[in-house]
Amino acid sequence: MKAQAHAARVYLDKRGISRPATPWLAPEFTNPLFLRSCCNALKQEGKSEFPRGLTGTKEIFAFFLDSVARHLGVGRDGTNELVGPTKATLLEIAVQMAEDQKDYLARSRAEEIAEKRFKPFEAPTGLSWLEVLQRNGLLRFDPDPTVDPVDSLHQPSDVVRFSFQRFQDHLMAEALLARVCDVKAALAGEGSLSFVHDGKMIRWEWRGLVEALSIQLPERFEVELVDALPGDRDAAGKCQFIGSKLEPDGSSALIRSETFDRYLERHALNCIWLLVAERSAWPGGHNENAAWRRTEGVCWMENGKPTTVTWNEDRVNKK
Repeated sequence: MKAQAHAARVYLDKRGISRPATPWLAPEFTNPLFLRSCCNALKQEGKSEFPRGLTGTKEIFAFFLDSVARHLGVGRDGTNELVGPTKATLLEIAVQMAEDQKDYLARSRAEEIAEKRFKPFEAPTGLSWLEVLQRNGLLRFDPDPTVDPVDSLHQPSDVVRFSFQRFQDHLMAEALLARVCDVKAALAGEGSLSFVHDGKMIRWEWRGLVEALSIQLPERFEVELVDALPGDRDAAGKCQFIGSKLEPDGSSALIRSETFDRYLERHALNCIWLLVAERSAWPGGHNENAAWRRTEGVCWMENGKPTTVTWNEDRVNKK
């Protein structure tokens, strides 16, 4: 994290942008592509510093989206005319992704959404409104993951994803929670949020969405995700539940004391400390080819001597 923060400082200096007090402590600002996009948006606004108080994830994304939408390069730069249609298009795409329980949407469907939301405005010559959003770095076009690229009988088609995974996760979380009244019911049984877990563990493919939910749930419903999940969630014997009130640099986590105590009692341990470390990489800023390594460990006294056990969990997305 320190190396990433240093790289962010160097980049800001080279772009002639004043270093903010805290924004780069958020994970979004250690993503080179996102940082570059934010800097470009600042330059288009004629500014050389980030707004004060820009620390929360939602505030960062709102700033980014507003800045880009005011400078889409279609003849209305510097005005707010296209901010509304841009936000409405992206949110509806996120809603459709959430309803389909997929991290992408067919390009043809996304085109329909964009054309509907931008209907009062004439599209630029030779471009659709969806292509305008893609050219401005808000969306990306990818090959349909359900189609075999070597199958000559199927016409290749594109799907739409958001350019930045965390941006997509938070928009999907916002779209899902907007329709929820009872969080616990939504996470249980056949509820609208139940697809993020299998009854015992969080589904790996929805890890980013769960992180976004863990941030937004306390803000909307004043309840932590760990308290809303059904059943005893530490069935694997690992103290994995993380709260949403973390240090700004992501260097610490909150683990429920009840879960931790059950772990100690189950294994008759006198624990000295618990180790949790995680490293991840998002090539291109998205989950498509992401890789993670999670390291966990416990240290306890056995026969008067400290004993340590650690384990790793590696995951790589290959699509």
